Amino acid sequence: MPAEQAQVSIKGTNEGLTVHFPDGPEFSELLESLRTKLQENESFFRGAEVVLELEERPLQEEEFQALEQLVSALNMGIKGISSNSPVTKMLGQSKNIRILSGSSIIHSPKLVAQRAGHTRRQWKAAPSPIRTSALEKGQEPALLMKRGLRAGQRIHFDGHVVVLGDVNPGAEIVATRSIIVLGALRGIAHAGATGSEDAAVIALNLQPTQLRISSHVGIAPDARTTRSRAHVPEIARIRDGGILIEAYSTKE
Repeated sequence: MPAEQAQVSIKGTNEGLTVHFPDGPEFSELLESLRTKLQENESFFRGAEVVLELEERPLQEEEFQALEQLVSALNMGIKGISSNSPVTKMLGQSKNIRILSGSSIIHSPKLVAQRAGHTRRQWKAAPSPIRTSALEKGQEPALLMKRGLRAGQRIHFDGHVVVLGDVNPGAEIVATRSIIVLGALRGIAHAGATGSEDAAVIALNLQPTQLRISSHVGIAPDARTTRSRAHVPEIARIRDGGILIEAYSTKE
């Protein structure tokens, strides 16, 4: 079978991130495909929870163990299995993993916000009337979070993230595009997580414990600088090979 056919796909759905395994290729080939995708965007996937979409594939115990070992290396969790195979369903039930029907998964960009550790609380955005495939030229998916984030809460989103509230220390946002916080950003922010160097981070009060844009890492300002910059909307973006933070202006 040609190598290009042995590919898993990772999509945003109403259940969060879904990893789709097509029926045809050998499982070992699909596992390597998944390994490559995770390694290419490690910072985006780290800590996320995923649903396995396995169609008719009868997943075996040793295959599940190899898959679990792979995702566990990035502190990822398996939150559900979607399959039409009785063998796969029984295996998932034996692992206390939620079994989903294929019809319950709606493919569109979605939110997965979770608490760190073993106990996770989740919010899922309502199904969007605009699908990624229907976006017109110049439009990009965005998540509007109508609340702030507390310590231990995390967001992974394929697109832009807008937060109406504060992002407190210990909270984390990872987005493939830009991050906008209409409040104080005191947690961790990683924009352009899949390599978009034109992404930016904007906040009314920009005081992150860690700031990343694409592969660039910013240094948190000292207390004196932070006090002098308080309550001034700012934008962080890549300039001359590093992250530049400056006052935000609508005149640009």
